Amino acid sequence: MDQKQLTTLSTPELLERVQRLAAEDPAGQSDDRWEVVRVLHAQAEPLVYQRAAEWCASNQRLERMLGADILAQLGATTKVVASPRRPFASQSAPILEGLLADCDPNVVSSALFALGHLSREDSAKIAALAAHPSADVREAVAVVLGGRDELPALQALVLLAADDDEDVRNWATFGLGTQCEADSPEIRAVPVARLSDANPETSVL
Repeated sequence: MDQKQLTTLSTPELLERVQRLAAEDPAGQSDDRWEVVRVLHAQAEPLVYQRAAEWCASNQRLERMLGADILAQLGATTKVVASPRRPFASQSAPILEGLLADCDPNVVSSALFALGHLSREDSAKIAALAAHPSADVREAVAVVLGGRDELPALQALVLLAADDDEDVRNWATFGLGTQCEADSPEIRAVPVARLSDANPETSVL
């Protein structure tokens, strides 16, 4: 079912459909799942927020991921005229913050990206996850902190720019070298260190 067809479904039908698709998608990355999530982002309704919040508290990790992914941009592309963008951001923030301590790294990553979209989490709390054992979580930290000039963000990005995972290094280097305006000897040392990086995308010339 394409996006045009999805928009003909009622909100309860969309929620039922996305819950079923999420249960069938262990990685949380299927195109079908994300198509419905994107349609729900435009449905800035209390019912969507309530169901997503409930999923964030589920004992099923796939539902917790789904809840975070919906809250991330709920109302960002609202179809309701004169409706405020992201009307549930304030209520969503503490729910998503609670997921940062989740036992599943995919849930933590979804919560990090959601908080980044909502611009609701402070840099220090995100930076605290820079040493997380999951490379996916560390990559999410690097993406979310990119462009932030607060000291905790910069310190975390410098650390992640030397990460063992090349995707983490890539995002952290990009965040420091392209998105941030701050300058220091530590920041200037990052592109120098990346000149010899085995990954050409991370190597800075």
